[in-house]
Amino acid sequence: GSEDGLVRYIRPSHQLDLDRGEIIFKEEVVSHLSFSSSGRYLSIASGGNLFIYSVRSKRLSRAPKKHEGSIIKTSFCEDSHLFSIGSEGQLLLFRLKGDNPKEVNDLES
Repeated sequence: GSEDGLVRYIRPSHQLDLDRGEIIFKEEVVSHLSFSSSGRYLSIASGGNLFIYSVRSKRLSRAPKKHEGSIIKTSFCEDSHLFSIGSEGQLLLFRLKGDNPKEVNDLES
């Protein structure tokens, strides 16, 4: 994330040159970012919404369920599950399937 509210993906060949970074997300506020351990996925929290970016397929999708409060933290368990906790105390668990983040499924609320 950056001061202008944009999340940019910068390839190693860009040598941290923000002007060359690809804008992958643009919302009012980004409250939390986290990469999966393999670097395959990036979770982006904005208010109560959770987005998942697949680095491999370059796709961004919104998780099917939203928090009532703002998301405080997200955490990956390997590349198959993503947890998020909101300010309302709710813990959500999502399962990621394959390389297509549009297949994020809500398992538990």
